[in-house]
Amino acid sequence: MRARCLVPILALCVVSACVPLTAERPLFSPSDQAGSPPLAEGLWIQVGPGCAYDRESQGPIPDACLPVELSRLDDGAWLYRTRAEPQTPPLEAAGDEWPSEWRFIISPATERRLGNDYAPLYIAEYLPLEVQRRSRPQYAVIVPVGEYPVHELRVIMIVDCADALRDGPIRGVRDVTDVEGARRTCIADTQRAVREAGRRVVIERLSGLFASGQGTRWVWLRPQLEE
Repeated sequence: MRARCLVPILALCVVSACVPLTAERPLFSPSDQAGSPPLAEGLWIQVGPGCAYDRESQGPIPDACLPVELSRLDDGAWLYRTRAEPQTPPLEAAGDEWPSEWRFIISPATERRLGNDYAPLYIAEYLPLEVQRRSRPQYAVIVPVGEYPVHELRVIMIVDCADALRDGPIRGVRDVTDVEGARRTCIADTQRAVREAGRRVVIERLSGLFASGQGTRWVWLRPQLEE
């Protein structure tokens, strides 16, 4: 099996034993995506350990890297799709366990209305494209880098409950524990609660967000692959 620098989103949380912020139902819709799209559609890649590919690189994408296609759906939401280059075999990385296609909404993490302006920080709410009966939305934080629509991002893939609640409770976030007091999950009830949790996580993770080798840097390579 080929090693990949990017595993599907939820696998990241499993290996790090984090507890992701979730909600009982989707809290965001395409109408919450105020302003112009903050990022370019096309083929992206996560740069990190084992994957040093960049926009200026030549030749095929290394085996250690997993291309990801980001594109718009008909209703304005976004599609996250793991893709293989034409010259590589089909993806094997946990393909039977983790969905390869995710629907997500990108909404400003600010409380103020922005009109057509861009936000400095965004929340992404995501669900598998083929939603299962028990599927719950989860959240990521997106930091655009450069001129809009950006071709580089810093991404915190999981809004971790421990990071979000380290400074105390958030109104609209329920901290769910077991009988021994261990945190099982935390559940957001409002958009405002999700945005506050996302902003707190950025503060907690700031030192590593722009550090090399952390796997938080995403770069745009080119328009999406042809089917």
